[in-house]
Amino acid sequence: MIDSITSQHKRTEKNKSKDRILKTASQLFSEFGFLGVSMREIAQEVGLTKPALYYYFTSKKELYRQVSQYIFQDFIEVAGKETRRLSSHRKKILFLIKTYLNFGLSKHNMIYALAPHNMSIDEATFSSLSRSKKRAKKHIWKLLKHSLSAEKKYQARELKMIYVLLFSLMNNTILE
Repeated sequence: MIDSITSQHKRTEKNKSKDRILKTASQLFSEFGFLGVSMREIAQEVGLTKPALYYYFTSKKELYRQVSQYIFQDFIEVAGKETRRLSSHRKKILFLIKTYLNFGLSKHNMIYALAPHNMSIDEATFSSLSRSKKRAKKHIWKLLKHSLSAEKKYQARELKMIYVLLFSLMNNTILE
């Protein structure tokens, strides 16, 4: 019984440390990009040694992939939670657009890694980032589509046009 409690406590502490690393690495990668941050700098910022950081993540690429999954999952959760709280569909629509733009602008260097001309990351990392982004975008669109349809009855092709225009405008704003 005591071994079980001790083991559970160790897992909890490990998860807390890993979350702290992901949060810190997210901030650093978002500000400086993949090439602008070293594992040593991340370890220092978290208050760990570089070997301790490698205990949690075997490479900088692995950390970057997990950070991308972490930030997009957090984005999905925040957007979903807040839209459930809001009562007006118009407020939900505005919130989702604002949240998407704020996320994109604050995580600009993470998202920049997804630009087709960017060669600073490998294929596996690019694919992981791309999947995370697509999942988040799909989730946001599902929430937007629900609120847009509640405001006005759109036909499927009209919703598709709104989707293309809206995300194109938002993505261009972020990448400029």
